[in-house]
Amino acid sequence: MTTENISHIFKIDNRRQFENTDRSEQFIYTNELLQDTQTKFSAVEQSPFEEVAAIVPNTDDETMECSTFRSWTIGLLFTIIISIVNQFFFFRLNPLTIGSIIVQVLSLPLGKIMARFLPAKYIRIWKWQFSLNPGPFNTKEHTLITVMANTAYVGQYAMNVIVVYRIHYRQTMNHAIAIFFLISSQVIGYGLAGMTLLKSLLIHNLRFSTL
Repeated sequence: MTTENISHIFKIDNRRQFENTDRSEQFIYTNELLQDTQTKFSAVEQSPFEEVAAIVPNTDDETMECSTFRSWTIGLLFTIIISIVNQFFFFRLNPLTIGSIIVQVLSLPLGKIMARFLPAKYIRIWKWQFSLNPGPFNTKEHTLITVMANTAYVGQYAMNVIVVYRIHYRQTMNHAIAIFFLISSQVIGYGLAGMTLLKSLLIHNLRFSTL
């Protein structure tokens, strides 16, 4: 091998090394690494069904607001209605049940109407402020309303204790005691999860990262 061939090979290697370095710097400074990671994550999270993939985005739009005046108003309204109606007809022979799907269907036009007619006015409460109409009614608000209605749709097993205590034992329970009894039965799971002994197993367990 001659000296000219050796020098030619070194020139080619230096050129390739310079091109690779230039590409890596360009790859880093243009934030393509993050974009490539997000693209791979989006591809994994994409639904295999074409109908779902066409209408449900697999990326998060941070500009959308979910905790708005509309979502809390509509969500609390349906929560109160569902809990009263379902509990009232629970002891009937043919009970009338309002599911979360009905709320999901009815809350969409209500949200659109509120977005159309509510003024874009800010209300201040101490240090916080919120807008009555922050913009168009979005998917996150609709989802939050559905989640709130779904919590009211499921009945409480502690209510059976109160009913049996009144019907079979002919005794009445104080309203405050009954309310706190219902609340305590619903949040006992959160209390167990927050205990020091179970926190390492239920919350900080690396084997179950989805928890």
